[in-house]
Amino acid sequence: MKKLILICLIAISLFAFTGCDFLDNIFGKEETTPTEEVSNNNNPNMNFEILTENINSSTKSLEIKVFNVDENKTSFVSVANQVVLNQKLKNDSTYTINISGVEGAYNTSEDVKVQLFQTEDDTPEGKTAYLYTVFYKVSN
Repeated sequence: MKKLILICLIAISLFAFTGCDFLDNIFGKEETTPTEEVSNNNNPNMNFEILTENINSSTKSLEIKVFNVDENKTSFVSVANQVVLNQKLKNDSTYTINISGVEGAYNTSEDVKVQLFQTEDDTPEGKTAYLYTVFYKVSN
C-alpha cells in the first residue's frame, strides 16, 4: 500500500512540475510546431531580408526585400506577432512596412521577430504553409 501511494505521489509531482507534456509523451501524443511544419514545406527557399539599418525608437517603417515567394498566394508579414502586411508579393521586390503602431516593435530588451508566412487558405489564421523568420535589434 505504501508503494502505491509513493507511485501516485511521484506521478502527481511529475504532472505538476512538467505539465501535460509529460503525459502526452507517455501516451504518444505529438504536436507539431510551425517551425516543424516549415521544414517539411515545398518552398524551403522562401525568405526575406530587412534593408533598414539602425532601427531605433524613431524608426517609423521597415524596408524588406522578399525572395522565392509563391506569387500566387497571399503573403503575410508580422512584426512582434502582429500582422502588418497582407497581400500578394512579387519576388525580388522591396516593401515598406509601417511599424509605428506595433506594440513590441521597439523592444530593446530582446530582439524583435519579423515573420514572412503564407497559409494554405490565404488567411492569417490558416494552417502555415511556408514561414521564414528574421530578428532585428533596436538600438538606443
